Amino acid sequence: MVVSESLQEELKRSINLGTRYIHGKRAPDGLWYDFDTLAGASSEWVSGFVLSSLSLLADYSCPIDKAHKILLTRQRANGGWAYNHKVPTDADSTSWVMMAFSGLPLWRPSAMIRGINFIRDHFNTDDGGFTTYAPKDHIEQYIEANKNLTKGWLGSHTCVTAVAVQSLLFNKLYSDQQIVNRACRFLTENQQSNKLWNSYWWQGNAYSTFHCLKALLLAKHISIRDAKKIIDVVISRMSVEGYWVENNERSLFNTALFLRTVLLLPDKRRIKTVSKCIDYLLQSQLTDGSWPSAPILRIPPPMISNPETLIQWRTGEMGTGVIIEDQNKLFTTATISSALHLYNKMFLN
Repeated sequence: MVVSESLQEELKRSINLGTRYIHGKRAPDGLWYDFDTLAGASSEWVSGFVLSSLSLLADYSCPIDKAHKILLTRQRANGGWAYNHKVPTDADSTSWVMMAFSGLPLWRPSAMIRGINFIRDHFNTDDGGFTTYAPKDHIEQYIEANKNLTKGWLGSHTCVTAVAVQSLLFNKLYSDQQIVNRACRFLTENQQSNKLWNSYWWQGNAYSTFHCLKALLLAKHISIRDAKKIIDVVISRMSVEGYWVENNERSLFNTALFLRTVLLLPDKRRIKTVSKCIDYLLQSQLTDGSWPSAPILRIPPPMISNPETLIQWRTGEMGTGVIIEDQNKLFTTATISSALHLYNKMFLN
C-alpha cells in the first residue's frame, strides 16, 4: 500500500497545523498545561507527554530546549516528577518526563539515574505492577485523607505499569530486565477475556491497550501472532465511519490510540482497513490545528481499587469520581498528530 501524493500532502499539512497548535499553547514559563482539577492544571506530566509526542514527528529533532531544562529543575529531591509543582510525585508523571528525556543525547545522567530509581521504587513486589503513588509519596497528606482511604491510588495500575516499562526500556542507563519481565507478566495477567486492557486513570480500553501492547512488544514478551490477534480485535471494533466508540462515547483521542495500536505492527492488509479512520481524523481537525477534546481522564475516588465498579461518574466536574477533558486539547492533538505522522511515515514507499 502506498499513500498517494495528495494524501501525503494532506497528512503533512494536518500534522504541521497540529504541531503549530501545540507549540502555540506553550505557556510563558516554557511548559504546557492541561486537565483542570482541584489541584490545578497539570504541567510536569502534560509537558512530559507533549515532548514525548513531539519527538515522534518528522520535523522535530527533540533538541534540548527550554521545556526540558525547566522540567529538570522540577525534579524533586526523591528523583520524581508530579502532576504539577503542588502535588506529590508519582510514577506516571515521572515515566512520561523520563520518556521525554530518553530521546535526547545522554544528558545529566545523575538526574536520569535518580528518575529511574524513583520509578523502580514504585514497583509492587507483591503483584509485579507499578503503582501510581507509593506510601512515601504521602498523597494522603496532600488530599487530607486517612491513609487507609487511598489504597486505590496506591495500587498497581496497568496504564501506569505499561508506561513505566516503556520508560525504563527507552532509558539508556537502565538494565534490570528482571523487573521488566515481572511487570510484563503483570500486564498479561491483567488482560481481559476480549484481549484488551482496562485502565485505572483513563476512560475506555484504548489508552491501556495501546501502551500495554507496545510495552509487551518492546520487551519481546508477546509473540507476533498473539499481538496480531489483539490488533484484529481492535480493528473489529472500529465503526464503518472510521472511529471507535468507548463507553458509548465517540472520542478522537481514543480513536487515535486504537489507530496507533494497529500501527504497532504495520501489516498492509490490516492498515488498508483503517484508511477510513485517517479520513475521519483529517476531516475532524479544527481550523486552529487542534482536534476537539472529550472527557477522557478519569479520577477515581482514592479508596477505589477497581474503577469499573463505580457506576456513576460525573463529567466535567471537580473532585474525584469524575471524568474530565483536556480543555487545551493537548493530549488529543498530540496523540492524533503522532498517529497521522506514523501512518504517513510507514507508507511513503
